[in-house]
Amino acid sequence: MESVREQYWRYSLFVIIFGLGAVICIELSPYIGGLLGAMTIYVLLRGQMSYLTLRRGWRRAAAAALLLAEAVVCFLIPLTLIVWLLVSRVQDLTLDQRSLVESVRRVAEDTCEHGV
Repeated sequence: MESVREQYWRYSLFVIIFGLGAVICIELSPYIGGLLGAMTIYVLLRGQMSYLTLRRGWRRAAAAALLLAEAVVCFLIPLTLIVWLLVSRVQDLTLDQRSLVESVRRVAEDTCEHGV
């Protein structure tokens, strides 16, 4: 049977581990977008990586360099340009809050009247 001291150390260790895990999760929250993006690119390109390394016999470094260049040219540059275009368009927009609220109110009233 365990002594009180051993139980104390065991529970203290659990609390320390869970506390450190919580602190790490909180501190990594600004990087979640980058981690999700990296996982997405990995999932998209892992088939091509295995094709180049296993079937074609390429070295892993050369295949990774090619796929990195492909990801930049095919994914990152077009997405960056699209976001840049949208931001420049949205910056020029001026919204009248009263007209926006009134149009939302009209849509809500029409929806309630027609039973949708």
